[in-house]
Amino acid sequence: GAHRNVGLGHGFLRHIERTRVLLHLVDVGSPFAVSSPLEAYHTIRNELSKYSPTLANKPEIIAANKTDLTGGTEAAEELANAIGKPVFAVSGVSGRGLPRMIDEVWRVLFAAKSAEIAGNKDDGTSLKGQVA
Repeated sequence: GAHRNVGLGHGFLRHIERTRVLLHLVDVGSPFAVSSPLEAYHTIRNELSKYSPTLANKPEIIAANKTDLTGGTEAAEELANAIGKPVFAVSGVSGRGLPRMIDEVWRVLFAAKSAEIAGNKDDGTSLKGQVA
C-alpha cells in the first residue's frame, strides 16, 4: 500500500497532508471494479491510518460516483449504512448530486478552517449514515 511507498506512495500521502478536508470518491456502479465500494473505502481509510493518524482524522466527505448506473443508488445506500457516515450519491456524467456535494465540501471546509483558527478540533460534520 501507499503507506509502504507502493503505488502512489508517500509523495501522494505527503501531498494530501496539507489538505483540511478529504473527499473520497468511491465507484459504486462499475461492473469492472476490482473491489466492492465498502472494501475500497476501508482500503483507503486503512492506508491513511497506517501512514498518519492525523491524516486519518481529518474531516472527510464520501461521494458515491456512478449512481446513474443500474444498482448505483442502492450501492450508495448500502455503503452509507455500512460505514455509518453520510454518502453523497453523485453522477459525474449527468451531474446529479454534484451541487449538493459541493455545497457540503464548502461547508465542511469552512468549518475546518474556522476550527483551525479557533484552535478547536470540531470538524463540522452533521450528517450520519445517510445518503445525501
